[in-house]
Amino acid sequence: MSGVGAGGGISGGGAVTWFTAAADERFQVAASVCGTWTVGQHVALDAVQENCDCIYFPNPFLDDLPTVGALIAPRPFKILSARRDGSFPPAGYHEAYQLTRRFYEMYGAGDKLVEFDYESAFRTLSLRQQKRALVVLFTQVVDDAVAKMLLLGCRALSRRHLPLVVLFRDLDVDGLLRPVRDDRNELYVRAAAAELARWRGGFIRDLRHGGALVLDVGPKELTVKLIERYFEIKARHQL
Repeated sequence: MSGVGAGGGISGGGAVTWFTAAADERFQVAASVCGTWTVGQHVALDAVQENCDCIYFPNPFLDDLPTVGALIAPRPFKILSARRDGSFPPAGYHEAYQLTRRFYEMYGAGDKLVEFDYESAFRTLSLRQQKRALVVLFTQVVDDAVAKMLLLGCRALSRRHLPLVVLFRDLDVDGLLRPVRDDRNELYVRAAAAELARWRGGFIRDLRHGGALVLDVGPKELTVKLIERYFEIKARHQL
């Protein structure tokens, strides 16, 4: 067997991806989803109680997860995590990535280890793309944490580039804003939809004030509207 990839599920599956790829070199690429940690951060942040035994490996030598990563190197490996995951906090998966990267760099394969992270994506783009460019970001932001991250990233990008944030409208939420009947339950639902619309409008204003262009569009309109906006940008010599 050759050319096999190890792609675990979430949590336990993500942890087992580390172990499987380390134990079997026939796996040529691997990606762990929400299964990355370090002992120190898990203990310090009291995250051990959030996990079951499948997350940890028999460890008589008191090694940490990056040691497992040393056995995966230099094969391509992607680490995907969630910022609000109490079982695998950011401090732990960032530390695991940084420590594992040292082993990859010993092989001259630092680019083969990738951590999926919004902030690092913005930093990498800023470093690698020196010439002013149109940067199109497709997203559907629904919470303050991600919104703040995107705002900071767009402000940093706008110093050199022109960020265009494409927000996908939730047409179901838009439909809830239109009254159908006057009963108490619908009033509650409509009020919640109105609050979400208000928050979304504020987020769009903040993006524009931060130097980004915004295309707020339904999925079916995306292609036409995006092409139209591109030609508009070119006509106005904004690049």
